[in-house]
Amino acid sequence: MKRHTAAVLAVVLGLVSVSAQAQMVTGSGMKDFDQVFRLPGRGARPTFNATLLKANEPGCIYYATQIPELTFQVRNLSDQPMTGDATLDVIGYGTRGIPGDIWKPEVFLVAGAPGEKITLNIPAKGWKNFTLNVPIPDRFGGYAVVVDFPGRGRTLLATMVRAVEPIVPLVQYPSQALDGIDPSVLERMGIRAVRLGIRYTSPTLSDYAQRIADLDRQMQDYQKHHVTVVAEIGGHDHNPMPLGQPRPMLDSNGVMQDGKMDYAWLPSDDANFKMFVRDIVTKHGWPKGPITGFKLWNEPWEGSSISGWQADMLRFRELHKIMGDAVHEANRDAKVSVLVGGADSSTNTWDKFFPDGTDEFLPYLDFCSIHYQGLYAPVLDKLWHDRKVGNGRVLIWDTESWVANCDDRLGALVASNRAAGYDRCMGIYIGNVVTLGGHGEGEHADVFDESGTMKSRQVATQSWPPAAALCASQAMIGERAFKEILFKNGLPWVFCFDGMDGNADDGTIVIVGDLGELFAQTDSMLFRNVRSIAELDATAPAGTPLPFRGVSITIPADPDFSLYDFYANPVASENGKYIIPLDARGFFLRSDSKQPGSYNKLVQAISAGRIDGLEAVEIKALDFLEPVVPTSRLRLTVTNVLNRPIAGRFSADLAKVKAQSDSVKLDANETRTIEIAVAGLVAAPDNRYPMAVQFEGEKGERGEQRDTLRVNLIAHRTINVDADLADWKDALPQVIQETGTAKQTITEAAWLPMVPFNGGQAGGFATGYVAYDDQYFYFAAKIADNSKDPGTLRFEKRDDDAFFYPDVAIKKDKDGKTTELRWPEGVRHFSYRKDPILPAGCFPSFDNVQIAFNAIAPQDKADVLTNLPGRMPGFVPTGGTDYEYALNTVAPQYGGGFEVWRLRVPGMPNKNFYPRQPKDSHDGPVTNAKLVTRYVDNMRITELALPWSEIPHVKALMEANKPVKFSFRVNDNAGGPLLELARGRSVSRQNNLAFRTDWRESWANELEFSWEPAR
Repeated sequence: MKRHTAAVLAVVLGLVSVSAQAQMVTGSGMKDFDQVFRLPGRGARPTFNATLLKANEPGCIYYATQIPELTFQVRNLSDQPMTGDATLDVIGYGTRGIPGDIWKPEVFLVAGAPGEKITLNIPAKGWKNFTLNVPIPDRFGGYAVVVDFPGRGRTLLATMVRAVEPIVPLVQYPSQALDGIDPSVLERMGIRAVRLGIRYTSPTLSDYAQRIADLDRQMQDYQKHHVTVVAEIGGHDHNPMPLGQPRPMLDSNGVMQDGKMDYAWLPSDDANFKMFVRDIVTKHGWPKGPITGFKLWNEPWEGSSISGWQADMLRFRELHKIMGDAVHEANRDAKVSVLVGGADSSTNTWDKFFPDGTDEFLPYLDFCSIHYQGLYAPVLDKLWHDRKVGNGRVLIWDTESWVANCDDRLGALVASNRAAGYDRCMGIYIGNVVTLGGHGEGEHADVFDESGTMKSRQVATQSWPPAAALCASQAMIGERAFKEILFKNGLPWVFCFDGMDGNADDGTIVIVGDLGELFAQTDSMLFRNVRSIAELDATAPAGTPLPFRGVSITIPADPDFSLYDFYANPVASENGKYIIPLDARGFFLRSDSKQPGSYNKLVQAISAGRIDGLEAVEIKALDFLEPVVPTSRLRLTVTNVLNRPIAGRFSADLAKVKAQSDSVKLDANETRTIEIAVAGLVAAPDNRYPMAVQFEGEKGERGEQRDTLRVNLIAHRTINVDADLADWKDALPQVIQETGTAKQTITEAAWLPMVPFNGGQAGGFATGYVAYDDQYFYFAAKIADNSKDPGTLRFEKRDDDAFFYPDVAIKKDKDGKTTELRWPEGVRHFSYRKDPILPAGCFPSFDNVQIAFNAIAPQDKADVLTNLPGRMPGFVPTGGTDYEYALNTVAPQYGGGFEVWRLRVPGMPNKNFYPRQPKDSHDGPVTNAKLVTRYVDNMRITELALPWSEIPHVKALMEANKPVKFSFRVNDNAGGPLLELARGRSVSRQNNLAFRTDWRESWANELEFSWEPAR
């Protein structure tokens, strides 16, 4: 799992380090598990148990008409004999998502009925084995078998699914993957790809031959069951290592701490590593074997990591290149075809492989492995998309994104990931698909063998209901190529997939209403402002993330196409119509592959379908670009998200002044900017204009939006950069306030820049100011801050070696005895001793401000595409920001003063400026900028002059009198709420690419600012 998180996780573009057990909830830990099966619960002491020994199909996955045959043992745990009849209750059930929680499924009852009876005649402390057929209904979905013995209670025997048979062709690069389990179970679910961890074992180790033999058998088993493998190689704790052991982080005295360790081995063993990789690829590379991809380490973050990587990126680059050369040589000499990939997030891959602005590592990046990035797929990066070496375009393979951990979300997630450009997706934790050791966490059962000897065995592999949903997704989508999003500027999400083998009428369409709930990223989605009518009428505060309620699309039923639920059960029409709920669930529609024209008929039916229960109009309020006067006009960008024309009026309450538009007509999915005259509007001293807008359609359609507008005007004046703020008198403030934190009026705090905050303001409040003259762009911020921060490093002169192991580390045993361990001579000290400190204000957090400009039109950005074919711009988020700077105070021990660090400019590669990261020509501070930060009373004041030579695209907009998009964020060493100018604004959306670092929440840089004319 992750160390950095973006809204899921936030997924992502790296994540927070927590064990899978801490996040994932499986088996008996699921909500309402015991209640649905009427079990006594974990606190009760059972008097008997029932253990599944064998089933007649792998994973207890049964296709249509197949009857489960179960062999199981009932063991009497009490001192009294068990005599009489027990019943095998067959319970139909499912799991579904809980709003706002991607980790914990909720168990719900579908149907329950008594099943077969068995006669128990088991002596005290005895046991008996049974083999019998246990029929289950024809409905696709999950079933549980519970043994009920009157007077002694109930215990769960088995979980299984009935599923549609997923007939999926074996291709070299399958589109769906899971983590490695019994390959016969994977084959049963139509899964053709796994990520499989392999520990590098040096040939110098005594068990090398045995490990290779075990690996060979494992590869042969995957190939036998037609499952391809991405080999993910990591370290072995007995490889030749610095200090003779893995290395944990050190304290300030050089003493080893408890926690994660660095398993990277000594460079002296690199030749053996290359031989190891080459031999594996030679023997097991596609098509001779199942391996189609090879990558280095799971989540190899810089600093603290999760899977034994805590070495510098130079070491990673060395090993990745060695691995890549070994794969390339094996491909050439053994006539196999294996791809080279990395490095478990797009951010990590950019940081490690492309920080110097060269494409040296492009031949060693056939695929980028990503985890938990939601729709933030790195598919629009032009360098990767236009790659001409190797197999061409860099493929995007999800090797761990466990976010749809229940039945109802899986198909929707697969479809939306494929729409986002994933070449491979995963989507679900394997423990939510099949048992990993039992019905609880890691359960094993004590059973008797035929000789009567007690032994411990793992419970036979069984399936949870998501296995049925996975089979359905593979059958309905499988290897079909993504074609298009049907509604390019509206809702619902209709994802269209081509037919197989060129059959245009073999297509599948997946309909989803609420991707925000699906990914737990409501604010990052296109149309994030659109809610259900039921939510508009609810008492929850505006913006509360709730699933769509009461929203549906109705289409006419037709013999040429069919509707299916997420298990692939046919859904019956009602009065000749299909009524499809629009929430976080995915529903499949299939055309008749044998009927010419049936797919087009299905598309036409959906295109003309009736959407009900949804806000008709998304409303985005645009800030004023000129000072407010009594004749100012409110500007709104409005989008009809419905697939039918609408007409109606917009009424507004802006700073308690009411206004109404003329009648507005909008075509289906049309976007337009309208203006509403607001007579008598008065300039607000705090530059804040609370707004509420409603749309009332002529046929009952509705829409709402609330926002607080500003006048975004960059003042023309010259500022003396001294953190005095007197020069900003009468300048329009840009206020950021976390609700409920202000201890004085906003007017007093914002309008009087030189006056201290009252009441000991601790945080949650900041005011920004912007200005310009012929030489500089000026910025100032007045921040409520009681925790004075002495500053951070001077990054221009950062001692990168200080973050890595010293010559001597101290190991302390449990008795307190210490041993000095010396780093070997002639070997770079590559293991991290502590987490890095980055200029964007993290690891650890420190006081600073970041400013950002979005100055280049999307179609003119040199590094990213606007969209992929068949998708609309914005479906896959891009960063927007072209120039970004960190305004840092340098601590006295690092020389004092201030530093303006260049975080992003056109032409600079995506990077986070880690220690020992290879440099690009753009790296470094802005030496001709002026910056001062000081603490006065309970305030932190920052003032900046940024020369025009540093931001030429911004200067060009100023000279042409065209608006520029600008934002700023405040970072606080004491933590606290995110203070960012665009946060929550209707024109923006959560976008982790707007500010560095990518794994921290930020909001799209979409607030336009105009230029006050020179006086």
